[in-house]
Amino acid sequence: MVMDKNRGVIVAAGAAIACATAGLLAVNKSPGQPPLPPVALPITKPPLTLPEDRPGEIQATFRVTALTDSGEGSLRAAILAANASPGPDQIVFESDDGLYSSPQTISLESPLPTVTDDLVIDGYIEDMLWKASGVTIDASGQHAILQVSANTLVKLRYLTLSHGNADRGGAIFSEGDLVVESSTFDNNRATDQGGAIYASGLLTFVINSTFYDNSADQGGGALALTSGQARVTHATFTNNSAPRGAAVLNEASLGMGNSILANSLVGSDCFSSRPLEASLHNIIESDSGCGEPYSREDPVLGNPDYFNGPTRTINLGMRSPATNYGARDASVNEYGQPLRWDQRGNGDPRDAAGVVDIGAFETQAQNKVIVDTAEDVDYRWCVVFKNDCSLRGAMLLANNDFRFPVITFDDKIFAEKTTLTLNGDLPSITTAITLDASGTGGITLQAKENSSLCTASELLSTVNITLECD
Repeated sequence: MVMDKNRGVIVAAGAAIACATAGLLAVNKSPGQPPLPPVALPITKPPLTLPEDRPGEIQATFRVTALTDSGEGSLRAAILAANASPGPDQIVFESDDGLYSSPQTISLESPLPTVTDDLVIDGYIEDMLWKASGVTIDASGQHAILQVSANTLVKLRYLTLSHGNADRGGAIFSEGDLVVESSTFDNNRATDQGGAIYASGLLTFVINSTFYDNSADQGGGALALTSGQARVTHATFTNNSAPRGAAVLNEASLGMGNSILANSLVGSDCFSSRPLEASLHNIIESDSGCGEPYSREDPVLGNPDYFNGPTRTINLGMRSPATNYGARDASVNEYGQPLRWDQRGNGDPRDAAGVVDIGAFETQAQNKVIVDTAEDVDYRWCVVFKNDCSLRGAMLLANNDFRFPVITFDDKIFAEKTTLTLNGDLPSITTAITLDASGTGGITLQAKENSSLCTASELLSTVNITLECD
């Protein structure tokens, strides 16, 4: 039995369940130097996924039409109705007067009812493409926001939870199965663990979500995972604080991929008492026990704002090591299916450049695959900035996006005859690519033992380029 003084409820713990997790490890890169292509170690276990039959067919839909704390049309009334309705239900935010066509806040006077039956709470607002919208649930720093009982599945989508305050789990205290998707948690606090979320249930998924300015006095400034199995995918944690794990405190079986843990105010970004089951392309500036991150560089994060969609998100700055350095293998939802959108939802594809970014936000850049450096590095930004697109990076983008069948070379950088020495194999050529050095002084590629270029292939064409393969 578990009691939290700020919640006033007692909930029994659930039973155990067996479920395996993935076993991929990341490749590190040196500070200040983008990495060479990553190598995934063999998968030793199947990835953690939610069974396809959960939560099952939705039995009833309840509409939140008012911003009031209680009464008809309130979120509180909708949860009570869902608890009383057998089977999985959903709650949506819809109002005939267009209430949610601009960002709105529901200010709570007390914690919401504990969820005791499978429930989806969906804050996505239809027909608001490229406009700010959505719902913030705010506890004013006085109490917790939501509790999930054991043997219950709750999905939260496209919501913002702010200013929760409790012993554990300032915003959410979960003893059940929890899926948090495309949501933002800010300014939540716990006097013990889990400033935003405390999860002790069987399964926990955090996908395409942002955590900033959360804190805990003991551990897990944003997220505390204390048991069960968990997966964190495409999450951004910044400006959180706690003595142990300012962003994430882990005591569960955790797989984490394509996530940013950075800029913690107090404590290391991540603390884990056990080895991670999976770690793939994470940026973690400082950690203890959370595996070897893909990068420890500054992720160059912007400020929280509405960049489309129903929640605030945090964009990526110029030449961020998160842009185009994610792993597609880890870019999946709770069912193991490829993610279509970033946190913002419709209109912002997850693989805008053919490869994914790290974190909750996907840069929607207009890529130009023009090689503008003679160095053999992995610069794959390829936009409008100088020295941001190497041959290695351009080939990776071209392999993954049919829009880039021709790779050209900057006529100023390569005005004179230039030799590029390739020290490692380039990405394998999987689609028709033309390397076009027209307008340059000519380029020689020293590609000894480089199977991508030197193996005869109908997929590769060259113009004004000499290959040296012997």
